[in-house]
Amino acid sequence: MDKFNLSEFKNPPKINEVVYSWVWNAPITKEEILSQLNEFKNAGINAIYILPEPKNFRPNTMQTNLEPDYLSEEFFELVKFTFQKAEELNIHLWIYDEGGWPSGGACGQTHLDYKDAKPLHLRKREVILKKGESYLPSKDTLASYINKKRVFEGFIAAEEEIKIQEYYLEKVMGSINFVNLTDEKVTETFINNTYEAYFKAVGEYFDKDKVFFTDEPGVDRFTISEELLNRFESEFGYSLKDNLYILGEGPKNETEEKVLIDFYRLTGKIFKENYLLKIKDWCQKHNISFGGHLDVDHIATGAARKGYFSALDCLKAFHVPGIDAIWQQIMKPKDGSLPVNEGERFFPRIASSAYRQNGTKYALSESLGVYGEGISYDDIRYVMNFQAVRGINLFNFMLLSFGQKNYDLLVERPIFSPNKPAFNDLNNINSYLSRVSYINTVGEAIIDNALYIPAADISIDKENALNSYKETGEMLEEKGINFDIIDDNAVLDAEITENGLKVGNVTYKNIIVPENKYMPNEVKDKISPFVNEGKAYLDIE
Repeated sequence: MDKFNLSEFKNPPKINEVVYSWVWNAPITKEEILSQLNEFKNAGINAIYILPEPKNFRPNTMQTNLEPDYLSEEFFELVKFTFQKAEELNIHLWIYDEGGWPSGGACGQTHLDYKDAKPLHLRKREVILKKGESYLPSKDTLASYINKKRVFEGFIAAEEEIKIQEYYLEKVMGSINFVNLTDEKVTETFINNTYEAYFKAVGEYFDKDKVFFTDEPGVDRFTISEELLNRFESEFGYSLKDNLYILGEGPKNETEEKVLIDFYRLTGKIFKENYLLKIKDWCQKHNISFGGHLDVDHIATGAARKGYFSALDCLKAFHVPGIDAIWQQIMKPKDGSLPVNEGERFFPRIASSAYRQNGTKYALSESLGVYGEGISYDDIRYVMNFQAVRGINLFNFMLLSFGQKNYDLLVERPIFSPNKPAFNDLNNINSYLSRVSYINTVGEAIIDNALYIPAADISIDKENALNSYKETGEMLEEKGINFDIIDDNAVLDAEITENGLKVGNVTYKNIIVPENKYMPNEVKDKISPFVNEGKAYLDIE
């Protein structure tokens, strides 16, 4: 446990500095790099990461003019120059792992180097089997059904013409960063093109107080892989191929709901293993921290939509788990408005719960990206404080723009630029938030309560479970009760002690359980002694 140190409070360590995204969206020169680094330093910006936006990132909607080409030798020469000069100026540098976002595609390079990087989605077609005809499945068919009953080659339509539903896989075309992150070869290709290249260029500057930032990774719904099909039966004792129609049509009963839950659960597990943990392992071996956030992480249903099942469980694969607050998810209330107008009001707790249950120290927030130029410093303080009191302790502001003219300044807003009024006032908010960050990283977290997230129910759109989870969390917020989030895996990993359920650095005396139907029995048995008098809600006034 770190103790409060007045000297460090006055001059917080580099890890506590507000980190700014520095978008490289124009021709890069050493002269301009040095000039802008000095401008940042004068404005009290002491930590940054380069966010490259190559010409092919979003050519139709976000015109950029980055030169030299992303991932080229010339590009990394400039990256190395930046690290050298930042070191001289005592500016802390993180590393961003993508060209644009979401992470995984290396702005098209993953596709170029690995032809099977595109996701495979489940598709359905209907074929007609005439009376007396023997069925021969189409070549790419995974499984075939008649009225939800699986049929195989050689089936004969004995009495009448029959419609057969064939399910097959189709490669999905998307953006250049649209890749299958359940495929370990995709991750290996991505690591080789980005992580290894950065290590070769600037590995001498790596240390544990720097973060390699991955941004918005996820898995598109109903992405299927050979690994998933093979592992499904060994993990759950039955074949997914016997039940593929459920993914295509949606569940109609409890048995079918359980199949869909198992599918989502395994998809999230494979994503965690084949993407997150592989990168975490690489970072650990190369003396740098793995950090970032998932996609659509401010909404509990985002976990199923983006294939990670439990945001909490996947965030525990990070050394520095994070959340995204760039879409005005958090706003200072005006005229009776809510501070969080979409998703769960308490969503920042998902990242702070992850680091505490990991036994680590930091949780980050990527904030402000599209809050607009009208946001004030008072608004910014509110947005950051809202997250800080819920356990977030590292702040990433978007953004600084390398290009200072014309469309270069249209990437996202707000843009912090020396061309704009009050740029040098950033020093005040940076100093304030670096101290908030420091305060939030000393001492011991005493959190007696954990809110169970019914991830299984939420994954299949059980509205009553989602509403109960949201309402319970908001009730705790209104009563001023501090709490973490806990999920199935955290419960199963926890140690039962005389003081409560111990997970990482925290011990929970009370587990608050919202309405749900599909809590695993082993989880139910383990938490039952800690559910307050067997009630679904804590009765605290």
